[in-house]
Amino acid sequence: MRRIGAARQAVRKKELRTLEIRRFISGLAAAWLAASASGQAAFDLIEADLGRLPIRLAEITSDTIVWDHPTGDAALVPLENALGLVAGGGDVDAGASRGRISALGFERSILRLTDGRRLTGSLSAQEELPETLRWQHPLLGAVDVPLEQIDRLVLQRATVGPASVDVLPSALRNDVVLLRNGDRLEGFVAALGRDAVIEIEGREVVVPMESVQQVALANPRETWSGPMVWLRDGSVLAATEVRFEDGHFVLINDSIPGTEADAADAGQSVAVRSEHVSAVSFDTGRLVPLARLIDTPSPASVGGTFGATTIGLSGGVSIPVRLPAGARRLSLTAELPLRSRAWGRCTLVLRTDGEARARFALSAADPVIDFDLDITNARTLELVLEPGEFGRVQTDIEIRDALIAVD
Repeated sequence: MRRIGAARQAVRKKELRTLEIRRFISGLAAAWLAASASGQAAFDLIEADLGRLPIRLAEITSDTIVWDHPTGDAALVPLENALGLVAGGGDVDAGASRGRISALGFERSILRLTDGRRLTGSLSAQEELPETLRWQHPLLGAVDVPLEQIDRLVLQRATVGPASVDVLPSALRNDVVLLRNGDRLEGFVAALGRDAVIEIEGREVVVPMESVQQVALANPRETWSGPMVWLRDGSVLAATEVRFEDGHFVLINDSIPGTEADAADAGQSVAVRSEHVSAVSFDTGRLVPLARLIDTPSPASVGGTFGATTIGLSGGVSIPVRLPAGARRLSLTAELPLRSRAWGRCTLVLRTDGEARARFALSAADPVIDFDLDITNARTLELVLEPGEFGRVQTDIEIRDALIAVD
């Protein structure tokens, strides 16, 4: 009888533990649903020292970030003490944020502006405007962009496969039109609409846009100074101020259209649901991707979070970098990729102002390193990759998410 009683008691305890676990999980789910219903969103807060703090974002005002602390209390962070936000996981349905939206047959094409802003979408079927490209963005709708603000146009068709932004080098003196058959036309692009009109040695050539793969315009590069927002569909938007309310990021005075009307439309804003946002930089002057300061990555690359494109290094290479004024901290991830792990042995050395500050050995046994470095008062940075015991065989590494915090 005792044994049976003990067995029944053990079963009862197990049932109670299971019930407690279920209640705990239900409580977590209820809390998560309540947070979602209240317009909160999961992000990692990028702090001034490049550290990451997981938060559930509640609000961003003109000077404060409000988020919920695990204790249930609201936590306040001055906006000046934060560099940015990175989405804390999850993804959006691809069809919700992009998809085929143009009668001209283009799908998820890319329009990149001279200051680094990027718009996915397609050519608009609206009536053409002089010296202006009419664009249709899946979230923003119709956008008019002057040709003088365009750096690159990539037209992708679902029947052709992925289009690479890097097929054409950046245009220098002449505009370049790359056709689907591989031909290149160089001259001055006068119009982009249903046709591409390019002036070549005094004569005008008209090419149906259906025959165009990419266009590179020789407009001077610029650097956006202010907040930037990266969307999950590959778009990069700019604003003079970013706020968060009711589950939406509000980009105030957004200047994507680039028309004369922008200056007159004080207080113009664009609202984007939080699930479409992958990252936010509150000031591009304070959170600088290392790749922007060197020539190794292609300037046309899609790039990583905050525009931190992957930097490739091969054995024996040394890359000098002039640091921006006020640079005080560097963080990055270095990896020996799978293709190089059989024989790859190398050491990554970081130097500031000619002095070795850090050395990291990479091999198949230790292929990934994450680190940060205090670079306060440093004027120059040098990345040096030293071959290991097998020489330069498979001595290739990739540096990702390399960011510099600037005062």
